[in-house]
Amino acid sequence: MTKFVKAPLPFQGQKRNWLRYVNNLDFSNKVVIDLFGGSGLLSHEIKRNNPSAKVIWNDFDNYQARLEMIEESEELRKNLIKYPKSNQKADLETKTQIIQLIDQHLEKYQRADWITISSWILFSGNYAHDYHDLIKRTFYVRVTRTPLNSINYLQDVERVQCDFRVLLEEYKDHDDVIYICDPPYIMTDQTGYKSKKNKHFKLKDTLQLIEALRFKKALFFSSTKSETDDLLELYFDSDKIERIEYEASTGSNRRYTELLYII
Repeated sequence: MTKFVKAPLPFQGQKRNWLRYVNNLDFSNKVVIDLFGGSGLLSHEIKRNNPSAKVIWNDFDNYQARLEMIEESEELRKNLIKYPKSNQKADLETKTQIIQLIDQHLEKYQRADWITISSWILFSGNYAHDYHDLIKRTFYVRVTRTPLNSINYLQDVERVQCDFRVLLEEYKDHDDVIYICDPPYIMTDQTGYKSKKNKHFKLKDTLQLIEALRFKKALFFSSTKSETDDLLELYFDSDKIERIEYEASTGSNRRYTELLYII
C-alpha cells in the first residue's frame, strides 16, 4: 500500500499531525473501527502498517464520493494552475475567468467536488458546499501545484456509512476492538464538515459516545478548543487515561493544542 502523509483531498480536521504517533502503535490482529472516519487518512495508514488488522472506516461524510471525482477535479486543477498563487484578493477579471472554467467543468461532468475547488480559490481554511455558495465569495488564487492522486488509497479498508451508535452497538460485545474517535469538536466551528452543515455534533452526542467507550480501548482526539477533559472525568478515572498534547496552528499565527487520549 502507498504511504500517505495527508489525505488525497482536503478535509477539515484530518489527523495528519498525529500520523507519526499512530503509525508507531501496534494494531496487529485487531478490529479497528474509525467511528468518525472523515478523510480516511488514519484508517489507511493503520491498515498499511498493520495488514493483519481489520480496519473499518465509517465514511459518514461520504468522502468516497469526492474520491470518485478525483480525476475530474485534477482536470480542473490543471486548467486553473495558469493563475499564479497570491495572498491578495483576485480581481474581477480573474474571478470571472475562473467561474467560466468551473461552468465548463459543470457542463461536462454535471457534478463537482466543491470542498476541493473552494480550497483552491477561497481564503485559507474556508470551504464552500455548492456552486452558489462559492461564486458569491471573495476569491484568492491558491491552486495547488501538486497533482491529485488517490492510487491505492484505502485499499483493503472496509467502508461503512452509518451513525456511530450503530457501530458501537454492533461491536459492543467484541473484546478485540480498538475505536478511533475523532468526532467534530463541540463548541467549535463545524461548517467544514459537509454532513454536519445543518446538524451539528452536540453535547448530547459527545456524552453518549464517551459513555459507550467505558471499558473499551480507544484513541480519542480532541483539542483545547473543546471541554473534553471535563467530560471524560465524568466517566473515567483520569489516572487511567494517557493524555498527549500537540501544538498546532490554524495557519494564520493562531495556535492551539490538539489532544489525544489513550483510553
